[in-house]
Amino acid sequence: MKDPPKDSSDLHSPQIKRALNFLHRHLVICVADKAAKNFVFVCRHRYRQVLKDELHSEEGAYTTTPLSRSDICSKYIHDLLGQGGKVPTHIAKPLHRINPQSIKLPFLYWLPKMHKSPPSARFIASSSNVLTTKLATSINSMLSLIKSELLHLDEKHIAKTGVKRCWFVDNHSKVVAWLKYLHRPQNPALRGVDSFDFSTMYTTLELDDLVSSVKGAITEAFQNYRLLRFHHRKCSWIKEDDELPSNLKPSHPSLLNADEVSHLVEVLVRNTFIQNGQCLKQQSNGLPMGTNPAPHIADLCCYRKESVAMDLLSTVNIALARKFIGTFRFIDDILSCDNPLFKNFVFLKDRPHHVPIRAIYPTFLQLSQTNSSPLEATYLGMLIKNLKNKFHIKVAKTEKKLPFPKINYPSLLGNFPRVLGLGVFTGQLHRFASICSSTSDFVQNAITMSNKLVPKGYSKRDLHQKFKSFVNSPHFKYKSPLSLMCKHFKSMVT
Repeated sequence: MKDPPKDSSDLHSPQIKRALNFLHRHLVICVADKAAKNFVFVCRHRYRQVLKDELHSEEGAYTTTPLSRSDICSKYIHDLLGQGGKVPTHIAKPLHRINPQSIKLPFLYWLPKMHKSPPSARFIASSSNVLTTKLATSINSMLSLIKSELLHLDEKHIAKTGVKRCWFVDNHSKVVAWLKYLHRPQNPALRGVDSFDFSTMYTTLELDDLVSSVKGAITEAFQNYRLLRFHHRKCSWIKEDDELPSNLKPSHPSLLNADEVSHLVEVLVRNTFIQNGQCLKQQSNGLPMGTNPAPHIADLCCYRKESVAMDLLSTVNIALARKFIGTFRFIDDILSCDNPLFKNFVFLKDRPHHVPIRAIYPTFLQLSQTNSSPLEATYLGMLIKNLKNKFHIKVAKTEKKLPFPKINYPSLLGNFPRVLGLGVFTGQLHRFASICSSTSDFVQNAITMSNKLVPKGYSKRDLHQKFKSFVNSPHFKYKSPLSLMCKHFKSMVT
C-alpha cells in the first residue's frame, strides 16, 4: 500500500494520533437519547461505574446467576421444549446444532438522557443475534396480531357499552382522531388534559405478575379463534369453524393455541441473561429494553390491569367507567382527557372513599404526572391545549428540553441522495398535517423546518415545489386559500 500523500491529511500527524488515543483511552462516545444524530462524550470511568451500579444494585433488576454459558443454553432448550409445548419449526430445528461455547448473550449499555435534569441513563440490552433472537422475533409478530385483535374487540365493546377497556395506541394519529370526535363534558370544571409516565417501567415489572397478565391478555384475544397460524413471521387467525390448511396437520408447530403462545412468552422473559465482560447476570425483574417484543409485552401486561379495572368499575358505576374514554397509553406514557378522577384511581393514597375501585396499577409501577397544568400537556410529540369546547393540537418543540442545539434531518452537502432528502421533507409535512389543528400552525412548522434544511444544501425552489404539491393534494385537510399559503411559505423561507 502506498503511503498517503503528505499534504492530503493531517490524521497521520503525531498530534492527531495522540489526541485520538486520548479519546480512546479516557472517553466513551455515544448518541444522546431521543437525539440520535447528537454525540455525547462520557468519561470512560464514569460510564463503567454507571453500568456496574446498575448490574450490581441490590434492589435492581439483575441477580448473579450460578449458571455457566453451557447451563444457560441447556436451560433455554429445556424450558422451550421440555414442557411438550409446540415451537415454530425455524426455532426448534437449529437447537440441536447450538454450540454452548459459541452462543452470544445480550450485553447492557446505556445512553445519556440529556433532556432530563440532571441527565440520567437509559439502559438497553443489545439483543441482536443472541440466543433468544429467533424466539423474540417470532413472538413479536404473534403479539402484534394479538394486540390488533384486542383493539378490534374493544371497538365493539365501546359501541355496546361506551366503556373503553383498551388504552394502548401505536402512534399519535390514533390519539388525534379520538380527540377530534371526543364528546366533552358540559361542565368546564370536568375538562382538562393530564399526562403521566412510568419511571423505569421495563425493569420494575415483577416476572410472575408479568407472565400472568400477558397470559390473560392472550387468552382474551383467542376467544373467537381456535388457533394462531405462524409462518415466516406472518401470523393469521384460524376460527373454530375454519378448515385447517391442507398442507398442515393439526399437530404442526406453526399452529399454536393461547397456552402455547403464552408458554413462548414465558420462556423468553425467564431466560434473559446479560453478560458484560466476565459479569454474568440474570434479569430477575421485567424484560430488557432492546429485545423485539418488549413494547408489546409491556403493553399487554398493562392492558390486562386496565381492562380488569374497567370491568370492575363498570359493574359498580358505569358512568364513572365511561369517563376513561379519553385515556391513551403509549407504552409507558399516558394521556388522560376530561377525567379529573384519573389520578385518584391510580394513586391509592389520594383515592376518595366514595370511589368504588382499587388502584389500576400495582405499587411497583410508579406513575408520575408530567404536566403542571390541566390547560395543556405534551404527548407523543404533540402539544395538546384545553380550550373552551375543543382541544387545540400543535407540534411540540422538544428541542427546548435539550441543553444543546439538536442536530436532525439529513444534509445534502455530502453524498446523501437529493430525492431521499426531499422525501424526508414530504414525510414531515404529512406529520405536521396529521397533528396541527390550525392552518397557521401547519404552515409555520413547514417554514421552520425549511429554514433548517436550506443551510443543509436544500434548494428553496425544491422545497417550495414540494410544499405546493403537498397542499394541492386532494387529501389536504385545511380549507384556507392554497395560493395564500404557498405565497406565505415562499416569502418566509430564507
